Amino acid sequence: MSGQTLLLESHRSLETPRSSTRPRGSASRRGTSLLEVMIATVMLMGCVMALSRVAFLARRHAHGAEDRSLSQIHCQNILEEIMAGVRPLQSAPPTAFEGDMWVYAVDVEEMKQAGLTQVAVTVDRLDDPEDPLPTEDDLVGYRLVRWVRSGDRKVEPDMLQGDSGEIPEEPLDDLE
Repeated sequence: MSGQTLLLESHRSLETPRSSTRPRGSASRRGTSLLEVMIATVMLMGCVMALSRVAFLARRHAHGAEDRSLSQIHCQNILEEIMAGVRPLQSAPPTAFEGDMWVYAVDVEEMKQAGLTQVAVTVDRLDDPEDPLPTEDDLVGYRLVRWVRSGDRKVEPDMLQGDSGEIPEEPLDDLE
């Protein structure tokens, strides 16, 4: 029996102890597998790509909104200069201004009814100051139109209304 016991004890010593091994897939294992790391990396890269696209679109729309706001301001300024007499009340071809980054055109047209003149100012931003100026038909920026009474003098909006809020019937010759 002593030979069998010795053989049994030597056989048990060759086995690995059960307490040091853990079965695969158990919840108590430490660390992460390579597959888990790769999946997490792919998910992170997908989120970064989506967020960078959103940031790019937001920046592009912010620049577009800034250009539209500046176009409106420039258009209003040019039209007010025309109404104040600083610029002539006549049509002007596309002309560069503000350091050659902006171009404006003025279109003055006599209307057949009510003795009105239509003054249209179009302002657009140039992509490259070295490019030739666009034609009037190619300007796609902001366009502001104002109708003024025909004649040499500037007409204020409150000059068109009498005390009752209606347009007076007599000529406004004494309003200069």
